[in-house]
Amino acid sequence: VVLALRGFCLLAGLGCLWLTYRIGCLVFHRSTGLVGLFLLVVSPEFLRWSVDGHPDLPQLFWVLAALWHCCRLCGSQRIGDLVLASLFAGLAFGTKYGGGFLLPVIAAAVVLPNRNGELDLRGVKGRLAQARTWGVLVGIPAVFALTYAVTNPHALIHFDVFRRTMVDYQAIMTFGHMYPEDPRGLLWLTILAGELGPIHTAVLSATLAVACVFAVRRKRVAGDRAVLFLWCAVFLGYLILIVHLRRPRHLLPVLPCLLLFTAEGYRLLARGLLERTLRPLVMRYCLPLFLIALCWGQLSGAHQVFRDRQMRLKNRAEDIALGRWLAAEASRRTSIIYDAYSYIPPTFKRVYRTFGQTYAMVNHFQPDLLVVRDAIAGRYRDAGNAERVRIGKDPYMDHHH
Repeated sequence: VVLALRGFCLLAGLGCLWLTYRIGCLVFHRSTGLVGLFLLVVSPEFLRWSVDGHPDLPQLFWVLAALWHCCRLCGSQRIGDLVLASLFAGLAFGTKYGGGFLLPVIAAAVVLPNRNGELDLRGVKGRLAQARTWGVLVGIPAVFALTYAVTNPHALIHFDVFRRTMVDYQAIMTFGHMYPEDPRGLLWLTILAGELGPIHTAVLSATLAVACVFAVRRKRVAGDRAVLFLWCAVFLGYLILIVHLRRPRHLLPVLPCLLLFTAEGYRLLARGLLERTLRPLVMRYCLPLFLIALCWGQLSGAHQVFRDRQMRLKNRAEDIALGRWLAAEASRRTSIIYDAYSYIPPTFKRVYRTFGQTYAMVNHFQPDLLVVRDAIAGRYRDAGNAERVRIGKDPYMDHHH
C-alpha cells in the first residue's frame, strides 16, 4: 500500500514536470518551458512531496492539466478544451479541494479573451450578451460537479459527513491545527519568497513589473498569460485572506506557474545578453551553468530534504521494533488503543487509532494495551494551553488528564 501510494505521487510529480514544460512552451517559449521545468525539479518542496503518499502532488497534476486546457481555450474556444478543463478541475477538487478555485479561472478563459486570444475587457459585455456564452458558463460547474460526484460518490451518499468535513477543514485552515496561528496574511509572501529564493524572487518581481508596463503601454495582453496570472492571484488571495495555517506545501498549486513567469524573465535576460555579445556560442554554454549556480540554494535545500528523510527513517526504528515485539509477545486477540503514527502489525484486528487518548475512551473500549506516542501526548501536556486550543477547553482537559 505504501509503495503504491508513493509510486502514484512519484508519477504525479513526473506528470507535473511534463505539464509545466508544455504550458511553458504553449504560453511563452520552448526555452521558458525547459527553464521552468528545471526550476521546479530542483524545488525542495516539490521534491519533498514527490516521495510521500500525500494528495498535494496529485492535486497539482490535475490543476496543471486544467490550466493547460484553459490556456488552449483562450486561443481556440473549443468545447473539448472547456470540458476537459472542467473535468480536471473536478478531479483536483476530489483530490484536495483546491480545484474549486479553478472555476472562475475557466470562466475567465471563456469570457475575457477575444478571437485572437488576447485579453479584451471591452468585449466582455458583448460576449456575455450571447446565449452561447451563458450555455458554456453553465456547463463548467455542471461538468465539474458531475466529475466530483462520479469519483467521490461517498460525498453524496453521506453528505452530512462531507459537510462536516469541509467545515472542520476550513476551521483548521483558518485557525490552526491546535493553537491560533498568526493572522497576518502577507506572511504568505514571505514564505513564497523563501521558497523561491532571493534571486528568483527578484527576477519574478521584475518580470511581472515589466509585463504590467508593457500591457499599459501597448494595451495588449495575451489571454493565456492573463489566465495563468489570474490563477496565481485567485489562489494566493485565498491564502492571504483566509488561510492562517501556513505550510509551504500549500503554495504548490501556484508554484509551477510562478516559476514559469520567472523562467520567462531569465529567457528575456538571456536573449538580451546574446544579442549584445560577440560570442553567442560561448554565452549559450555559459548561461545554463550560470542558472545552475543561481539555483544552488534550491539544490542544497533539496539535498537537505533527502537527508532529513533518511533521518526520519532511522528514527522510526523504535516504532518498528515495538511493533515486532508486540507481534512476538502478544496474542493476536489482544485489543489495543494506539496513537496515530505508531506501528501496529496488521495481525492485530481489535485496534483503535487516536490522536490523543482519554479516560472515557479507555473505559468504553477497555483495551488490553495502550500504545502512546510522546509526540501526541505532548500536545495536551500543558494545562495552561486549554484556554486557547481550537477543540475547546473541556476536550483538551480530557486528553490532558
